[in-house]
Amino acid sequence: MGHKIIKDGDGEATLIAVSVRNPKNSLEWAGNMAVGKGALHEGFREARDETLRYLKKYISDQNISGRLKLWICGQGHGGAVSNLTAAYFADGGYGYFEGVTIAPEDVYSYTFGSTRTVVKNKLTKGEAGRVGAARTDKWYEADTPGEEYAYSGEDASEVIDNSAEQYRGIHNYRDEGELMSQMPAEDWEFELFGADNQLDISGKEDEVLNYLKAFGKEYADSYQAYVSEEKISKKMLDTETLSFVDDPSGGDTISKKELYKSRVEGILSYIGSQEDYVDKGYEKALTGLAGIYGVAGAEFRRTITENEMTLLKAGLYTYAGYVKQWYKTEMEQELSDGEAMAVAVSDLLGYVTGEEIDPNSMTIDELLYVMSKYVVDQMEPQYDPDHPDDLKKVTGFTYSSKAAKLLFRLLGKQVEDMIMGDNPDAELYSLLVKCAYGKIEDKGKVSGPEAGKKSRSKLLSLVSVMISTVAPDLTDEAGSITVRRYFDATGSLFLSGKSGNGKAVQFESLEAAADAILGNMFRKALKTLIESGKIAAEGAEAEILSSYVDDIIENTGALREILYGLLLYMPGDTLEFDNQIQTFATVAGQKEEILYSLLPQIYAAQLMALDDLYPCE
Repeated sequence: MGHKIIKDGDGEATLIAVSVRNPKNSLEWAGNMAVGKGALHEGFREARDETLRYLKKYISDQNISGRLKLWICGQGHGGAVSNLTAAYFADGGYGYFEGVTIAPEDVYSYTFGSTRTVVKNKLTKGEAGRVGAARTDKWYEADTPGEEYAYSGEDASEVIDNSAEQYRGIHNYRDEGELMSQMPAEDWEFELFGADNQLDISGKEDEVLNYLKAFGKEYADSYQAYVSEEKISKKMLDTETLSFVDDPSGGDTISKKELYKSRVEGILSYIGSQEDYVDKGYEKALTGLAGIYGVAGAEFRRTITENEMTLLKAGLYTYAGYVKQWYKTEMEQELSDGEAMAVAVSDLLGYVTGEEIDPNSMTIDELLYVMSKYVVDQMEPQYDPDHPDDLKKVTGFTYSSKAAKLLFRLLGKQVEDMIMGDNPDAELYSLLVKCAYGKIEDKGKVSGPEAGKKSRSKLLSLVSVMISTVAPDLTDEAGSITVRRYFDATGSLFLSGKSGNGKAVQFESLEAAADAILGNMFRKALKTLIESGKIAAEGAEAEILSSYVDDIIENTGALREILYGLLLYMPGDTLEFDNQIQTFATVAGQKEEILYSLLPQIYAAQLMALDDLYPCE
């Protein structure tokens, strides 16, 4: 911030130049998602008020009086704050500043990549003119002191037109291919003060690239990798590497604008109104996530993704919950928890193995065959040199597919009570080979499902005995029961889990189990970061991160539905796992591009390349 005395046709005036910086701490990241119920985005309004308090103090400290002119700019979060601050001055300052005056034509505001800030035709001058007092929470110790200011002019009840002529000096440069420009949702009638200028760099890509090279090679390289193409390839999940890759079918693309718009549409299909966003916990869940990113984004994400088993379980239960809700809303059919899990497991295994798995017709015996054959075909035992070919002495396994490794570990968890040997992995491997091929020495030979039928029948008989208390109607011939019926009968088993304090608990529904898994996943990630020393066990960082995790845990149901809309929702589509996994992979595969598009260097390079359209004078 700075100022100087200038002269124009009306005499002397003090020009104040303000640059509102981007978020540098978690509170501001969380503020991006704190929309509130009012006509002004609550998180940005609080930041605007802090800016106004600072400007009031600056004007007083610098003994500034008389006419003012304001230059103000910002990008992203800073752009939104600049937009609201500029509008406050364009309205004449509401009497908040002493000894100074400003006219709308003396406000010059330039924002870049701003999210929307104001609800159309809802904001009154009384609400717009109010300035909150300095926040007293200890996280805001740097706030500028100041008492609450209320505007009570005769026009306080007048509704503001945010596109009115008085805001003509506010220029907003935005790219609809950037996610934050889509928020808050248009369905909530959020807009910006002033004029929107949508950036279109078609035909100017090389010039943008050249300007980015001047900022640094890393910006140019990232631009070529993530931003230069208007159309992005839809992605799939590669089961061998568990990474996101371009759809092997080729030619299937979507524009960034279409992708992000569909994700906002998906989230809104669950959230509903602006009021529901606040009242039903969605806001707390998202501010918690954004706050975590602000404190320890990369480390927190890495901690969660490193625990592959927990992530797989969270994904499976979340998808099963989506299946249950989809059948209810789209098919008007109530699935039991077990039936929903049957569909989810069948879809997942079908995708991984490449087999057609219909839970309504495939038997449990056939499912066990498909699963065991896939797993053992993807793994090879590492024998102890002193005990060649002795499975009981194997030192480990190699896997040609990460998905097979996860399935093997998951199966081990399910049958661990039945594995009694000193080398449980080897015992489980032997069991699966027998289920797939009948004999260990027949592994790899084309022998068909009949070869391992006796082993599978024996295994399923043991399982039937173990689960007889929850499914007494399952007999020794359980293998002939369809997947759907089997899972329906054993559905209560999927509702067993652990509470936040580690105690065994029986959840009342599939959704409750999914919420507990998601909550425990975040809780364990925080504990891991503290135990590893990456986050201090005490102090401000640990305390605020813990509060964000608590917000998420208290609102995991809302978070789960946000994940439905963000990662799984497909408007007008039938429930097809390939579609859902493609949507998930395409969105998740864009995380680097989403973060990169928030950089101010992108907007600077675009504007310089478009100087003939938006000349800088």
